[in-house]
Amino acid sequence: MYVPALLAVAEDVDAGGRDWVTALVTAYDVGCRLSWAMGMREVYGRGFHPTAICGSFGAVAGVASLLRLDAPGVVNAFGLTGNQAAGLLTWETQAEHFTKSFQTGMAARNAVTAGELAACGYIGPPDTFDGRYNVFDAFSTSRDFDELTQTLGSRHEIEHTGFKFYTCCRAIHAALDILFDLVAEHRFTAADVADIRVRLTAGIAPLVDGNPLTTHNLQYILAVALVDGEVTQAQTAPDRRADPALGELAGRITLVHDPSLGTARKIVGPTQMTVRLRDGRIFEDGRDDPRGGTAHPATDQEIERKFRRLARQALAAERAEQIIAEVRRLPELPSLRGVVALATDHS
Repeated sequence: MYVPALLAVAEDVDAGGRDWVTALVTAYDVGCRLSWAMGMREVYGRGFHPTAICGSFGAVAGVASLLRLDAPGVVNAFGLTGNQAAGLLTWETQAEHFTKSFQTGMAARNAVTAGELAACGYIGPPDTFDGRYNVFDAFSTSRDFDELTQTLGSRHEIEHTGFKFYTCCRAIHAALDILFDLVAEHRFTAADVADIRVRLTAGIAPLVDGNPLTTHNLQYILAVALVDGEVTQAQTAPDRRADPALGELAGRITLVHDPSLGTARKIVGPTQMTVRLRDGRIFEDGRDDPRGGTAHPATDQEIERKFRRLARQALAAERAEQIIAEVRRLPELPSLRGVVALATDHS
């Protein structure tokens, strides 16, 4: 949500690459810190989606940076963002990913609207975070203002953000890494598997245990990964989910909610897996962080490969390569308008 919002505003004000990077870092810092301060589990527990709520505030912080709002302008932008904040967890009962994606786009839209209005002098409430009707009381049961300011300016959250290489909830990624590595090492197939047992922290497991949302259903995702050898948009399509063979295999995959693995506040945590084959062999492995995370950071080549795979759905290969070349020298660009044109002009 941060990148689309900030690209839109950068195009509008003709911002350069260095200013855009600064705005993106700011967006991550504010959005992530607010989610820690509100307590993501508490927000989820109230039935709200932190991405839609905290993400809106992060995005508007970046927008305010690009618009060069003064302090009163930033306060107004935050206030107007708070009055748009929303995002129910109703997408958890929907098999398709549309509503969850909509909320991400909604956060970007809300930020641009609030920032542009504030730039025009529109006034928002000044006490969005600590007034009588504040976002903490509205969406959470917790508040920790220290999370907003500790190490602010010295620790940047964008440096602790991972890249996703599978089209599913990040809480499942470590399990996929384990599964693919075990298959590569021991050369077994879905037909060889008797059952699979996965252990996740008790705080994370409920989010992906038999979830109706395909991308958040660990049992289905591991089953289709074992059969297809990959997890892309094709594996989460409704027609693929309808395959009865995948349903049977998913039924042999158990997820254990294990409190002994800790209660880390982040959406990823320790993952343990045991695979039992029909011939009696048993394989076990564990990970604390998936590929693409801070412990196993993605390479530039992996990120560019992912971009090419996704971009080819909308852009010619030559156009995608031009975007990659521009992004490689992003801080040096005097204007982002060329990048935006490459990504949006289909003439």
